[in-house]
Amino acid sequence: MTVSAPLPTFYCSFCGASSNEARAMFLGLKADVAICNDCVVLAVEAHLLPLGLIHLSGPRRMLAADIGVRV
Repeated sequence: MTVSAPLPTFYCSFCGASSNEARAMFLGLKADVAICNDCVVLAVEAHLLPLGLIHLSGPRRMLAADIGVRV
């Protein structure tokens, strides 16, 4: 019987969520860089919103404004 080592915990470089809290964690080429699934969504929205390719309302719109995206 082999005993495997526990998986290391990674933290999102943007919001600080741990890999145990996030649904998915994407690791960078360097071990200390990662981004969680929620921050990926925010980044995509921040890119597409000013181009008029998506429209947000309610809390998502306020969050976009909070991170500096012109809505």
